[in-house]
Amino acid sequence: MTPSTYIRQLKLEMIYSELSQNLAVRNVTEIALRYGFSNLGRFSAQYRDHIGELPSQTLRRLGRCA
Repeated sequence: MTPSTYIRQLKLEMIYSELSQNLAVRNVTEIALRYGFSNLGRFSAQYRDHIGELPSQTLRRLGRCA
């Protein structure tokens, strides 16, 4: 695993944590940009590949149930 891949995976896991806990997250775009993902389509694809669902699904499924 390359250093950039490792860092990207860490960021995706931190994003998952924030989305699932709904820590003042208004929308997926806001959090993607905060973590340095400027291409939102690529971000969603990478998130889905790593987490197994789209970031918007995580926000809806976990963030609003608490």
